[in-house]
Amino acid sequence: MPGTAATLLDTSALIEFLRGNERVREVIGAGNCYICVTTFAELANYAMRVGTEIATITERVEKICTTIYVDKGISEFAGRLNFERKKINKDWGMMDSFVLAASRLYGFRILTKDMDFKDLENVEMI
Repeated sequence: MPGTAATLLDTSALIEFLRGNERVREVIGAGNCYICVTTFAELANYAMRVGTEIATITERVEKICTTIYVDKGISEFAGRLNFERKKINKDWGMMDSFVLAASRLYGFRILTKDMDFKDLENVEMI
């Protein structure tokens, strides 16, 4: 798997990419970008909200990121992280826990606009 220079983009970073955010474009341009498969659910929801075909967004994201698939280990780790993060932030969501679990298991940094991640290490806020 990739080294420490790898970046896991969460949904908010991908939406910023779709909107033309320059910082996200720089990170993606540098390569070695990943997405947790669960993020596709949030992207589908976003597509529906903005009236865009889901496949249009999915295909674009798949061209720029390698997908990390959820297995039992990531799922169990996400559950534990979710339990702990809820003690700190009652609004923390399970989808965020999957992103955090994947990033920690693979040593990725997270690129996000989601303020729920602001207190965590190895996170770049945009």
